[in-house]
Amino acid sequence: MDAQLQSKGWTRVPQGQTGQVVVGVGVSVHQQQSVNTYYNAPMYAGYGWGGPYMRPYAYGGMGSATTTVRTYDVGTLIVDMFQTSTKQAIWRGTAEKTVSDSPQKNSEAVQIGIENMFRYFPPAADAGTPPAK
Repeated sequence: MDAQLQSKGWTRVPQGQTGQVVVGVGVSVHQQQSVNTYYNAPMYAGYGWGGPYMRPYAYGGMGSATTTVRTYDVGTLIVDMFQTSTKQAIWRGTAEKTVSDSPQKNSEAVQIGIENMFRYFPPAADAGTPPAK
């Protein structure tokens, strides 16, 4: 996140000093489920004309359905910025992604999320944002 802010011309204030903006970061993980149902067609089916009066007929067997439930973790990163002089929120960015079993993949996903989050940062000047310094 520091690299993203620095690329926009922002500088980090040394600890113990007060800057124009305070940055707060929050992380959460919650579970989600996806439900998929697959329908299997009958082993045989048809439609045609037949019988003495040439009426339509249909034949076939029963199909079946299989439902699977998948539970997975979703991680959310929230970045809030507040103007120190007014204590007003000036910007919020969020990123969300399915959590992997691989720490390396999770780290890469966080970096990509941060890059995407700051793609259109800073917000418009008329939103009360201090100028980038």
